[in-house]
Amino acid sequence: DGIMDEAKLLISDKPFRLALFAFVSQHDGTFKSFLLDEKNDVGYLKSLGIAKVSRGRYKTACGKGIIECRKDETDEVFLQYNGIEYFKVESASMYFYWDSSTKTFKKAWIDD
Repeated sequence: DGIMDEAKLLISDKPFRLALFAFVSQHDGTFKSFLLDEKNDVGYLKSLGIAKVSRGRYKTACGKGIIECRKDETDEVFLQYNGIEYFKVESASMYFYWDSSTKTFKKAWIDD
Protein backbone atom coordinates (compact mmCIF):
# COMPACT_ATOMS: atom_id res chain seq x y z
CA ASP A 1 0.00 0.00 0.00
CA GLY A 2 3.05 2.27 -0.06
CA ILE A 3 3.01 2.88 3.70
CA MET A 4 6.01 1.70 5.72
CA ASP A 5 5.37 -1.30 7.99
CA GLU A 6 7.63 -2.04 10.96
CA ALA A 7 9.15 -5.01 12.77
CA LYS A 8 10.52 -4.66 16.29
CA LEU A 9 12.08 -6.77 19.01
CA LEU A 10 10.44 -5.59 22.23
CA ILE A 11 11.25 -6.31 25.87
CA SER A 12 8.83 -6.58 28.77
CA ASP A 13 10.27 -6.31 32.25
CA LYS A 14 7.32 -7.82 34.19
CA PRO A 15 7.68 -10.69 33.51
CA PHE A 16 10.94 -10.56 31.61
CA ARG A 17 10.15 -11.47 28.01
CA LEU A 18 11.44 -10.72 24.54
CA ALA A 19 9.07 -10.67 21.58
CA LEU A 20 9.13 -10.05 17.85
CA PHE A 21 6.23 -7.95 16.59
CA ALA A 22 5.23 -6.80 13.12
CA PHE A 23 3.17 -3.62 12.77
CA VAL A 24 1.26 -3.57 9.48
CA SER A 25 -0.17 -0.28 8.21
CA GLN A 26 -3.93 -0.08 7.71
CA HIS A 27 -5.89 2.09 5.27
CA ASP A 28 -7.19 4.29 8.11
CA GLY A 29 -3.66 5.29 9.18
CA THR A 30 -3.44 2.88 12.13
CA PHE A 31 -1.26 -0.20 12.48
CA LYS A 32 -2.32 -3.78 13.21
CA SER A 33 0.14 -5.64 15.44
CA PHE A 34 1.15 -9.27 15.02
CA LEU A 35 3.06 -11.21 17.67
CA LEU A 36 5.42 -13.39 15.64
CA ASP A 37 7.60 -14.95 18.34
CA GLU A 38 8.15 -14.74 22.09
CA LYS A 39 10.96 -15.82 24.39
CA ASN A 40 10.74 -15.97 28.20
CA ASP A 41 14.41 -15.08 28.58
CA VAL A 42 15.63 -11.58 27.64
CA GLY A 43 19.14 -13.06 27.52
CA TYR A 44 18.26 -13.96 23.92
CA LEU A 45 18.53 -10.25 23.10
CA LYS A 46 22.31 -10.64 22.97
CA SER A 47 22.09 -13.14 20.11
CA LEU A 48 18.82 -12.49 18.24
CA GLY A 49 18.37 -10.02 15.42
CA ILE A 50 16.05 -8.98 12.64
CA ALA A 51 16.69 -7.76 9.10
CA LYS A 52 14.64 -6.86 6.04
CA VAL A 53 14.32 -9.54 3.36
CA SER A 54 13.58 -8.40 -0.18
CA ARG A 55 10.71 -9.93 -2.07
CA GLY A 56 11.65 -12.92 -4.15
CA ARG A 57 12.00 -16.70 -4.20
CA TYR A 58 14.08 -18.40 -1.49
CA LYS A 59 15.12 -21.99 -0.77
CA THR A 60 14.06 -23.11 2.69
CA ALA A 61 16.27 -25.10 5.06
CA CYS A 62 14.59 -28.32 3.94
CA GLY A 63 14.92 -27.29 0.28
CA LYS A 64 18.67 -26.88 0.85
CA GLY A 65 18.82 -30.32 2.49
CA ILE A 66 19.80 -28.86 5.88
CA ILE A 67 16.78 -30.42 7.60
CA GLU A 68 14.21 -32.96 6.49
CA CYS A 69 11.04 -31.45 5.05
CA ARG A 70 7.91 -32.01 7.12
CA LYS A 71 4.73 -32.67 5.19
CA ASP A 72 3.53 -29.07 5.78
CA GLU A 73 6.83 -27.52 4.57
CA THR A 74 7.85 -26.53 1.08
CA ASP A 75 11.34 -26.52 -0.35
CA GLU A 76 11.07 -22.85 -1.28
CA VAL A 77 8.96 -19.81 -0.48
CA PHE A 78 7.98 -16.86 -2.62
CA LEU A 79 7.84 -13.52 -0.81
CA GLN A 80 5.39 -11.33 -2.68
CA TYR A 81 6.39 -8.42 -0.41
CA ASN A 82 9.44 -7.64 1.72
CA GLY A 83 9.73 -9.96 4.71
CA ILE A 84 11.48 -10.21 8.06
CA GLU A 85 14.56 -12.31 8.69
CA TYR A 86 14.64 -13.42 12.34
CA PHE A 87 17.95 -14.94 13.25
CA LYS A 88 20.23 -16.11 16.00
CA VAL A 89 23.77 -14.89 15.31
CA GLU A 90 25.89 -17.60 13.66
CA SER A 91 23.00 -20.05 13.98
CA ALA A 92 19.39 -20.54 12.84
CA SER A 93 17.39 -18.18 10.64
CA MET A 94 13.74 -17.99 9.64
CA TYR A 95 11.72 -15.69 7.42
CA PHE A 96 8.36 -14.25 8.37
CA TYR A 97 6.38 -13.14 5.33
CA TRP A 98 2.93 -11.79 4.59
CA ASP A 99 0.33 -14.09 3.04
CA SER A 100 -2.23 -11.81 1.40
CA SER A 101 -4.78 -14.63 0.95
CA THR A 102 -4.98 -15.37 4.70
CA LYS A 103 -4.01 -11.85 5.86
CA THR A 104 -1.48 -13.34 8.28
CA PHE A 105 2.23 -13.96 8.53
CA LYS A 106 3.74 -17.31 7.61
CA LYS A 107 7.19 -18.50 8.59
CA ALA A 108 9.82 -20.66 6.97
CA TRP A 109 13.11 -21.97 8.34
CA ILE A 110 15.91 -20.81 6.05
CA ASP A 111 19.04 -21.99 7.90
CA ASP A 112 19.57 -24.30 10.83
